[in-house]
Amino acid sequence: MSYTSRLLQTLLHRNFRKAGFEMSHEQWILLFILWQAGPTGISQQVLGQRTGKDKASITRLIQGLEDSGLVTRQPDPSDARIRLVCATPKAHRLEKSTHAILQETSLQVEQGLSPEEIQQVIHLLDRVRINAETALGRTTLANEWQDQHP
Repeated sequence: MSYTSRLLQTLLHRNFRKAGFEMSHEQWILLFILWQAGPTGISQQVLGQRTGKDKASITRLIQGLEDSGLVTRQPDPSDARIRLVCATPKAHRLEKSTHAILQETSLQVEQGLSPEEIQQVIHLLDRVRINAETALGRTTLANEWQDQHP
């Protein structure tokens, strides 16, 4: 599963680069979450929880997006200790294009599979994920993405 995951990440990154976007799959996932969050943004802590990334990894990913002008960080008006991450207008302009690249990548890797087989793979991987989370005594908010993309 790990090898296949790395291959998929490499393919998506290659497709982003071919389209002129210097963005990793991890950065795209953060942008996806931020696009869903709306203009108020979301805290770095919640981004970490939703992606399963530790604080240092989230900070590094956000810094890269910030350096590219795709996100801003600002204090939460209700608690200055919390930094809210917001997608910039530049990031919002990329949303449709990057979704199209993601769909293209999905079509590339789904070649030769029936819709039923694709659903079976998704179902089985979801069960493996749930079993691993249960064994670790934790859950993630990854279900939100799954719920939005059946």
